Amino acid sequence: MEDKVKRLAEMKSYLEKKIRELEDEIGLLREMLALIDQQLARDSFKPASQLLREKTEKTVTPVQVERESNIHSRKIGGKVIGKLVYRGNQIILRPLEPINTSDPLFRNFFVMNVLEKFKQEDMERAASGEILEEEGFKYRVKQSSKGMLEEIVIMNVRDDKRIRELKGAFRWMMETYLLRRKTQS
Repeated sequence: MEDKVKRLAEMKSYLEKKIRELEDEIGLLREMLALIDQQLARDSFKPASQLLREKTEKTVTPVQVERESNIHSRKIGGKVIGKLVYRGNQIILRPLEPINTSDPLFRNFFVMNVLEKFKQEDMERAASGEILEEEGFKYRVKQSSKGMLEEIVIMNVRDDKRIRELKGAFRWMMETYLLRRKTQS
């Protein structure tokens, strides 16, 4: 029984040592890969992932599919307060109630705290070579001649998490604006 326990302890010690060695090797391999990516970025001005993507894009023609969904208020009885249009790597947010683009809820909260935050994150990712600058988050606010928001066109939205955050922030802004307007009337 003691020999078996001793043998198991030796095996455990061996496996722990081997795991540490392999983890060190993986770390070294990751560093080497990062150096290669940096050199490729310097030499070609395109990361390896972009070169592969270009090759794929030449063989596949993307289809622009557009779909639309309603944005329902959770605080105002499920009322539809906006539209979310999906178009390729763009989304378009359209309010169904008028909101002034100079309103602090829109300007300070939605533009500065939400849209500009995503833009800054992607600028940092582009600076580190993770994405190309033209792949970064961009947006355009369309407003009427009276300064009322018509739509926000957001380009280069690549993940569902960002779409959920944008939709949630837009919903909160619109609900808060409409509730505030209702209490002022």
